[in-house]
Amino acid sequence: MNFLVAVIALTSTSCTMIGSSELETPSPEITDNRPESGEVGTDDAVASLEDRRRELELPTSSELSMSIGDAGSLEWPLDGDLIYRFGQEHRPNGLVLNWNGVGIAGLPGSPVRAARNGLIVLAGPFEGYGPSVVLSHGDGFYSLYLYLEEIRVAEGRSIDVGHVIGTVGGADTAQGPHIEFQVRAPIDGGVPEAQDPLEWLKPRAGG
Repeated sequence: MNFLVAVIALTSTSCTMIGSSELETPSPEITDNRPESGEVGTDDAVASLEDRRRELELPTSSELSMSIGDAGSLEWPLDGDLIYRFGQEHRPNGLVLNWNGVGIAGLPGSPVRAARNGLIVLAGPFEGYGPSVVLSHGDGFYSLYLYLEEIRVAEGRSIDVGHVIGTVGGADTAQGPHIEFQVRAPIDGGVPEAQDPLEWLKPRAGG
């Protein structure tokens, strides 16, 4: 259970608004669907969670390893224009947004692909983002694919770079159809922190 909670915590909030009332992000609610009576059900639930944790942490197709040296090597998950960038965005009305990823525009339903080989540790609805996918690339490195329309992968599976993980959504957001792509890295061995995805993605032709 702690493993899943740690993965979900990686996503945090897409952006923080400075100069306005602070928004609180609801914590995911963990429920225990055990039988109404009897301790056997509780034991089964704990065993099932432990089995699931081991399954998620065991890559099935390849060994996963990633490091700071891999910056600039990730494939683009979607071929589209950038509609917002990592870091602070200053609005004319004085509002400052602090984005944790980049927004990539795309036609609704367009395929979104894995930026690197990875283990799927989250594939499902996430509060505030709708359908989302989180890939573990080993050693505490993650890529996040938010505002999807559909999810086409399942948790616990290892996939290769370029594998279609879902489709473009985000039509109901203020930015229109797009995905948000985030990269998290364990700086100095600590908790994975949001990084500028443009420093991790391959440079595009023409800059």
